[in-house]
Amino acid sequence: SPSTSAVTITVPGMVDASFVRTRFVHYDSNADGVLDLNDLCLLASDVHKENSPNAPPLKRHHLVLRAREFFQVKDEQEAKVTFDMFYHWYKDVLLQRMNR
Repeated sequence: SPSTSAVTITVPGMVDASFVRTRFVHYDSNADGVLDLNDLCLLASDVHKENSPNAPPLKRHHLVLRAREFFQVKDEQEAKVTFDMFYHWYKDVLLQRMNR
């Protein structure tokens, strides 16, 4: 199959999945494929900085609240968020709210 990574055209507000995956792996310190809420929020602000360099940075407590609400967890440590879950949350939930 032809490689699709040759040309990446980024549209404002579009999220580059390969960048997100690289950062996800970076924060997944025990390499179990899931992040807790703490790492999740660090990842989200990283991706946001890269993705919207001119936007104000995301506030950590907002991220924690939104992540808790979306992933239905009370404790930051008990969250087990996979890459796909994170990507969906960031792209379809956080970005949509910011772009309104």
